[in-house]
Amino acid sequence: KNPLGMIDAFERAFGSDRRGHLLLVGDGSLRAASERRAAELSASARVHFLGIQTEIADLLAASDIFALASHWEGTPLAVMEAMTAGLPVAATAVGGVPELVSDGETGLLVPAGDMNALAAALSRLAGDKGTRVALANAAIERSGRFSVDAMVAEYAALFERLAGGH
Repeated sequence: KNPLGMIDAFERAFGSDRRGHLLLVGDGSLRAASERRAAELSASARVHFLGIQTEIADLLAASDIFALASHWEGTPLAVMEAMTAGLPVAATAVGGVPELVSDGETGLLVPAGDMNALAAALSRLAGDKGTRVALANAAIERSGRFSVDAMVAEYAALFERLAGGH
C-alpha cells in the first residue's frame, strides 16, 4: 500500500482547491508517518484519517472518486466495492487492478509509483463531471462480473467444459 504516495498525489491534484477531501480508511504501520506528511501540506485540513471502518458503503456513497496508490495488490476487494458503488477509479496498474479496471473505460490507470500521473488522473476526474459519470456508469456495469451469481455461473461453465459438456 502507499498512503504517503496517495497524500502526495492528492496535494498535487487539490493543493489549493478547497473542494477536494481525501478520506484514508484503514490503519497500519505507516499511519504516523502519513499523518506527519499530511500536516506538512497546504491541503492538510482536507486529509482525513478515518482508521478502521465497518460502514464502507456509506463512505463510498459519500465519495465522487475512488483512488488507490498501491505499490502492489492482489485482486483488491476495495476496487470491486468502489466500482459496484458507481465510483470511477484512479489507480496504479499493479497486481489484479488492470483485470478489474479498464483504463479509460471504468477508470484511469497509471504506472506504479507515478504519483504525478495519479495526480493528473485525480485532477481529470475531479474537473470533468462527464468523464466521471461515464466511467462510473461503466464501472457499475462491469462490477456485475464480481457478483456471487456471476462467479457461480462461470464455475458451472468451466466444470461443464472440463466434463466434456455432460
